[in-house]
Amino acid sequence: MTYARVSILASLGVAAIAIAAPGRHAPPAHGRKAPTFADVAPILYAKCAGCHHPGEVAPFSLLTYQDAKQMAPTIAAAVGQKIMPPWQAVSHGEFTNERTLTPDQIQTLQTWAKNGAPAGDLAKAPAVPEFTPGWQMGKPDFVGEPSKPYEISADGTDDYRCFVIPTNFDQDRYVTGVEVRPGNRRVVHHVLIYLDSNGLARKKVSPDGKSGYESFGGPGFVPTGALGGWA
Repeated sequence: MTYARVSILASLGVAAIAIAAPGRHAPPAHGRKAPTFADVAPILYAKCAGCHHPGEVAPFSLLTYQDAKQMAPTIAAAVGQKIMPPWQAVSHGEFTNERTLTPDQIQTLQTWAKNGAPAGDLAKAPAVPEFTPGWQMGKPDFVGEPSKPYEISADGTDDYRCFVIPTNFDQDRYVTGVEVRPGNRRVVHHVLIYLDSNGLARKKVSPDGKSGYESFGGPGFVPTGALGGWA
């Protein structure tokens, strides 16, 4: 399997999310018991914890009951609006590792929050998943990164920057997975990975003398392919 590492500053952004107040406790759905953390934890661990654990990109952890209870209203609002888990593809179940939630899972999370996020019998909750620091898809076969760090100012406008990442492969290789590890997650908004088999990007020289070159809306030429993105 081949992975690529890219550290690219694209733009800075701020997202807002509506937080719903817990309100009065809602009755459970007809014929079903009110969900407790034992019902909620499998959903959080399967669909959320990959990003929502210490050291990862999400701003808070969802590994423990106390973590989840504290954020229950936010969770209910985010899944209700389908802001979370992040998944932009129009899907009908054909993608591997799809992060979408079923209507039943959304209802479970929302009902749990409305009922005050009860703990229930915590012994019945699944074990907290363990995560390996760093590469989440395993040891990569190839790591590509800019030749030197790119520094930005503490404030100012969004910075759209392209970097040439040489592969130096002597033959064609199949790519079965790509994982992006930003150098500074506090400032990297998104990364788009383009292929350039014609060497056009190497001909671009930045007038500011910094690494890479500035370009908005793409790499500044017609690429020969792409390897997806990260946000």
